[in-house]
Amino acid sequence: MTKQCGIYEIYCNANGKSYFGSTKDYAGRRSAHLHNLRHDKHPNAHLQRAWDKYGENAFIFRFVQSVHEECLAIVEQLFIDIHRPNVFNIGRDCQCPVRGRKHLRPRTPEYRAKMSAGKMGHVVSAETKAKLCAAWKQRPPATQETRARMSAANMGRIVTLLHFPKN
Repeated sequence: MTKQCGIYEIYCNANGKSYFGSTKDYAGRRSAHLHNLRHDKHPNAHLQRAWDKYGENAFIFRFVQSVHEECLAIVEQLFIDIHRPNVFNIGRDCQCPVRGRKHLRPRTPEYRAKMSAGKMGHVVSAETKAKLCAAWKQRPPATQETRARMSAANMGRIVTLLHFPKN
């Protein structure tokens, strides 16, 4: 069986919303979506809530368009933009799903204090530190071009004591 490369849609009959995605293997991707939705583990909370509310029978999976592998992200983004706001896709940019997303809770001082308190006392084990150190040492050194770009990006940046770890 050949793999279908292209754009797919998960359409909800109950509310008229769609989830668009791109894949190099439609059958495998469809199977993964179904498994996650059936086991309440789908990373897209909006899609998962609709699945839980309306049930599996309210959803249709369909392969929308064959697309060459190099153009997948561009065409997927077009489908999302054309059908917005009737999409389950959370992010505004399919290549960077976090871009354009709003934090679900308001960033109030109380909320920030609660998040900070949750991180207090978190200690990284010596074993984890050793693994991280070994991983960093295996990375190839940055090229001169990369170093120049990093330097330019940090030019004029004000460094305060908040940027340094406490001893």
